[in-house]
Amino acid sequence: GSSELAREIVFVDKTANTGELWFKAPSLTSASNGNFYIYYGNSTATEPGAATTYGSQNVWSNGFVAVYHMNAVTNGTASVLDSTSFVNHGTPVGNMNAGFNLVASKLGKAVDFDGLDDSIQINSTYGLGNQNLTISSWANLDSSSEDGPFIKIGGEFDGSGIGLGVGSGTFDNSGNTLLGLFESHRWISTGQSIGTGWHHCIISLNGLTPHFFLDSQNLGSFPGSNAIIPNGRTLIGGYNIGYLRYLDGTIDEVRIANKARNNNWIRTEYNNQNYPNTFYTVNGEESNLNANGFPYKIKITINRSQVNGSVTEFPVYLNLDHMPSHFFSIVKSNGADIRITQSDLVTRVPVEIVSLNKATSNGELWFRASSLSSTANSDFYLWYGNNGATMPSAKSTHGSQNVWSNGFVAVYHMNAVTNGTASVLDSTSSAYHGRPYGNMSTVTSSKMGNSILFDGTNDYINFGTASLANLTSQMYVSAWIYANAYGVWNGIFTRQNASYDGGWGLVQDYTSILASINFNSGLAEYISVANNPPISTWNYLSTRNFSGTRTLFLNSMAEGTSTIIATSSPSEMVAGRFYFNHNSLFFNGRIDEIRVVNKARANNWIKTEYNNQNSPNTFYSITPINNSNIFWGIAP
Repeated sequence: GSSELAREIVFVDKTANTGELWFKAPSLTSASNGNFYIYYGNSTATEPGAATTYGSQNVWSNGFVAVYHMNAVTNGTASVLDSTSFVNHGTPVGNMNAGFNLVASKLGKAVDFDGLDDSIQINSTYGLGNQNLTISSWANLDSSSEDGPFIKIGGEFDGSGIGLGVGSGTFDNSGNTLLGLFESHRWISTGQSIGTGWHHCIISLNGLTPHFFLDSQNLGSFPGSNAIIPNGRTLIGGYNIGYLRYLDGTIDEVRIANKARNNNWIRTEYNNQNYPNTFYTVNGEESNLNANGFPYKIKITINRSQVNGSVTEFPVYLNLDHMPSHFFSIVKSNGADIRITQSDLVTRVPVEIVSLNKATSNGELWFRASSLSSTANSDFYLWYGNNGATMPSAKSTHGSQNVWSNGFVAVYHMNAVTNGTASVLDSTSSAYHGRPYGNMSTVTSSKMGNSILFDGTNDYINFGTASLANLTSQMYVSAWIYANAYGVWNGIFTRQNASYDGGWGLVQDYTSILASINFNSGLAEYISVANNPPISTWNYLSTRNFSGTRTLFLNSMAEGTSTIIATSSPSEMVAGRFYFNHNSLFFNGRIDEIRVVNKARANNWIKTEYNNQNSPNTFYSITPINNSNIFWGIAP
C-alpha cells in the first residue's frame, strides 16, 4: 500500500469495458504468490510523465530497447509507438499509410497486415551490433502456407541483419516454419510449423548460438552464425532485399531486448500473456481505511527472531510511547480513530486501547494477530486521523473483548479504570471485574502502562465468586510482579474455595521464595524458583497445569514441575492476598497484567509473550508511512 510501481496504460475503453495495462513487478517467484493493488478514482490525478519514476517508460527496464504494442496510437507522424525510453517509433507504409486495420488480439489490439505492401518502418537498428539479444512477437497468420517476416532488423537491401518470421527457408511458400535470419540471405529454419491462430514466437541469441521458442517451448539451439546488423532500418511485416516479401496476418507485441532471455523468463512471459486469467486473480474491489477517512498509517513489523515457533490468535502489546509525535498531535484523545489491519491494509483485527495520554505521549494498546511466525516477519498497519470515528463496542468483531480469544477467561491490565463499583476491569467477555479493598488507591508505572501498588498491610482485590470452570487440569495463570519486599505466604494471585482450604495460586512460599501452590484440606504442594530475583525489579511469573503436571515459569524459563494434587472446586479469585491458616497474608509491591487461561500454554507461546511484553521495542519496529503518499484518500 505504499510502494508505487511503474505502469503503462496502453488504452482504456470505458464504453466497451476493455483495456491493456502493463506494470513492472520488482520480482516474482514460484515459491509464493505475489500480491499487488491497483488504485483508482482520484478525479484530480494526472498522468505521470513517461520518463518519470512511475511513468510508462520505466516499465521497460531490464534490457528492453524497443516495445511495440501495435495499438496505432498517433504521435505526430508516427503511428506505432515504442514504449521504451529509446522512443524508436514506427511509421506505416503501403496501404497501411491510409489507416491501420486494428483487430482484437491476445493482448488488447493488434495490427492486421494485408500481405500486399503493408509494413511498418522504423529508422533504427537499436544499436544492437553483434551481441546477445532477444526478439519476440505474437503472430496470427491468415493461412497455413504463409511466408514472410514478422520483424527484420538492419540490412534493408543486402539481406544481412537478424529477423524473425515464417517460411520454408527459401521463401517459396512451400512451408510454414518458424525462421530466423542471419548473415546475407541466410535463413535458419526450425522445421517447426506454427500453423494459424495466435502464437508467441521468439529468437534468443546467446553469443553465436540462436535459440528458438514457440509458445514458450524451447525448440533447441541451431548452427551458429554471425548476426551482421549494419545501419539501416527495421521493418515489421515486410522484407525488402531487391524483391519484396510481405506478411499476410496479424502482429502484436513486438519486443526487442539487448540480452538473451532464459527459459524461466520466456515461460513466465508466455503464461502471463497467453493465460492472464490464470496467471493472476483479480479480487473484488476492496475498501481500505484510506478510502474510509483514515488518512494516516504506521507500519508495525513483528521481528521473526522474537517469535518462538508459531503462535495463533496472539495478543500483541503495543507500547504507544514508541509512536511518532505526529500520532499524538492527530489521534483522538480517547483513541476512537485507531484501527489496525493486517499487511493487506484491508483486513481489520480486534484492538483494545487500555490507555492513551496525548499530553505525555504514551499509552497501552493490544491487538490480536491471527498468526505470528519465526520464519518471516509479520506486518500490520495502525491507522488514525478520522475525526468522525467512534470506538467499536467491546463485543463487536473488532472490539476489545475479541482481542482475548484463544482460551482467555480473565485479563486484568491493572489500570484502575472505574466501572461502577468495580475498579479493576476484566477485558474479556467474562467480565469478572474486581473490587479493591484496604487502602488501595495508587496506580503507578509498569512494564506495560500502569500497575497497582499493594501496601503489604491490607490491600487486595476481590474478583468475586464467579463460577469459572475448575481450572486445575489444564490452565495457565500469569502476572508481572515488582516486589518491594519478600514475605511469607504472601499472595500474588490466588483462587480459593469458600472455606479457604483448597485452591491454587502464585505466592511467596513460607521461605519467602516466589512459588506456585496447589492445596486441598491441609495438603499443599508448591514449586519455588531456584533463586529469587532482586527486589524492585519487574518479573514475569506464571504457572501451567497440563496432564497432571504443574510447571512454574520465571521470565519464561521453566523453574520446576510437580504432580498436581486434587483440589476442591475453587471459586473466589483474589490479587494481593493469600488466606492461609486463618490469616490474611498480603503482597508488598506492584502487580500488573494478570491473566487466567483455560488451556495450557505451550513453551513457544510463553516465550513469545515474554519477549513482546518485556522488550516491545525489539519485538517490533515502527515505521511511519509518508503522509504525502499518493494512495491516501484514493479509493482502492
